[in-house]
Amino acid sequence: METKRNWSMGNITAEEHIKHDWIFWKYALKTKPRIITKYAEGKKGIDIGAGVGQFSDLLNSEGFDMTALEPNKKLIKDAKCKKVIVEGEHIPFRNKYFDFSIVICTLHHVKNPVKVLKEAKRVSNQIIIQELNRNNVFVPMFTRWNNMRYKEHKEDVNSFYTEEGFKKLLEDAGLEVTHYFKQSVFLVPNVFFWAVCK
Repeated sequence: METKRNWSMGNITAEEHIKHDWIFWKYALKTKPRIITKYAEGKKGIDIGAGVGQFSDLLNSEGFDMTALEPNKKLIKDAKCKKVIVEGEHIPFRNKYFDFSIVICTLHHVKNPVKVLKEAKRVSNQIIIQELNRNNVFVPMFTRWNNMRYKEHKEDVNSFYTEEGFKKLLEDAGLEVTHYFKQSVFLVPNVFFWAVCK
């Protein structure tokens, strides 16, 4: 049984988020866009739960046409891409408006992750999803370390997904998985789950 999502980034600023992620910020900027560009079909994309918009800005610099969807305007304020300040449960675009959606480490922050994925499916032809593996020994260690140095926004490791829970989420959202794999971080295997879906 998965735990209800219970950690929100609703009030965090862009500066706090970058400080919070520390060395993993630069690592993510090098690795995640490469994975996205490898699997993305088409050029017009939406970044659901975009945070500071770093992936949308990077993808735009590589010739993509990205729109960042983020409910926290303090987080997304400095992004150069197109921005929409709204929750992922209600995406204000028509059906199949985008070639693809990216949902990168977003689902553990939202109240209704199934609804977010159904909306992603509605507005795009393809969805690329990444989430943390709750059962990886690295994830609780990193979370505890972050919580010690980051006073205002505590993460709960139970907000992350087990592999069984992640696959069940994809199934509940009615997604067809075309590619599924795990990503290592700094030689630690299976830190992230990735799913490319229709």
